[in-house]
Formats: sequence, structure tokens, C-alpha cells
Amino acid sequence: MFRKSGIRKSVDQKSGNAAFCGTGQEIPSPACQAERMAAQAQNSKLKTQNSKLLNTFLKRVIRAVLALFIIIPNFALSQKLGHIDSEYVLNKMPEYAEKKGEIDQLAKDYQKEVQGMLSEVEAMRADLRAKEVLYTAEMKKEREVEIEKKAQEALEKQTKFFGFDGLLFKKQEELLKPFLQKLWEAVESVARQKKLDYILDKASDVGIIYSNPVHDYTEYVLEELGLLEKEN
Repeated sequence: MFRKSGIRKSVDQKSGNAAFCGTGQEIPSPACQAERMAAQAQNSKLKTQNSKLLNTFLKRVIRAVLALFIIIPNFALSQKLGHIDSEYVLNKMPEYAEKKGEIDQLAKDYQKEVQGMLSEVEAMRADLRAKEVLYTAEMKKEREVEIEKKAQEALEKQTKFFGFDGLLFKKQEELLKPFLQKLWEAVESVARQKKLDYILDKASDVGIIYSNPVHDYTEYVLEELGLLEKEN
């Protein structure tokens, strides 16, 4: 029986004698020597291939990095950027702070009203749980319907106050729009004076608060998609 740890049995083609090829006991033979030479040649070939692949990969990485170093400075030179903090600017306007205070108070009043309705719903549910054993199935069902109706009213009220087109949103637009318009006009004026292509807003989720129309390629994209309306 032969061990499996790297020892292989080969046969000398000339003498027919068995020989062990591996890291254990070995009987030198031409067959073993030929096998070892073939293995060494294969390993050398694989190393050469791996080396070529690695060199190719490194060359591509280097080219990519160099391209970034070339493109980024060119972009920075061709596009002039600036940024502002709109929230900081707005808070410097005394009238804005006053109107924003009105909105905050209105939001608290709305929240208090909705919370009162939700608390009433929770009280009705607690009362039902406490008296459930005293109710018939029909009485319990009626009470559950009343609670569900009250909960739905609270949800509708919340949507009416705080929904996307709710009362609070409309009040914000009414009171704050003049200040935002004033801010926008100032930003546009500064951009033209300083010859800026873009102004970013640190306080805004939108990011870009001003962009030079010359860099607007929207119509080109519409044209590419065949969606640009032709002028008569």
C-alpha cells in the first residue's frame, strides 16, 4: 500500500521497474526525472502567464489613475463652482425668523389636535378591553366599528394637516415663498457677478441651487430620445 501524501508510483519505460516519485522515499529513475522536468516546465509557464496578467492589470490601473488626474483638473478649470448655506442666510433675515416661528407654532397646534384624537382612540380601545366580557358579540362589534371610525378620522385629520399638500405645507409656501424668492435672486446675482457656473447649497437636499443655463443639456437628451417637440 502506498501513501497518498504527494507520492506517485511510476514505471521506468526501459527497465519496467517501479519507482516512487514524490517527497517521501524515492528511487531515482529516468521516468521520475522526466516527470519532474515536465512539472517544473509547467510551473514556470504558469508563473510567466500570471506575471503577464498582473503586469497588464497594473498597467490598466495606472492608466485609469493617470486619466483621473488629467480629467479632474480639466473639469475644475472649465467649470467654476461655488456653494452657500441657505439656512444660515435665511436665518439672518429677521422677518424670516418671525414667519418661521409662526409656522412652528401652527405645527405644534396641529400636532396637539391630532394627538388628542389618537389618545381618545386609545382610551376607547382600553375601555373595550376592560369591558369586553360584559358585551355581547353584537355590542362588541358595534364598539369596534366606532373605534375604527374614530381612528380613521384621526388619520384623515393628520393627512389634512401634515400631508404633502396639507394645510401646513400651504402655510409654509404662503409665508416663506417671498424670502426664498429673495434668496434666489441674490444667488443668481452673485453667480453672474462672480462668473460661477454652479452654486451648491449645503443646507438643501437638492444640492444645486443655481446652474448656468449654458450647461443645460435637457433638450439634447429629449432630442436623442425623439421627445423634443418641433416648433412650427
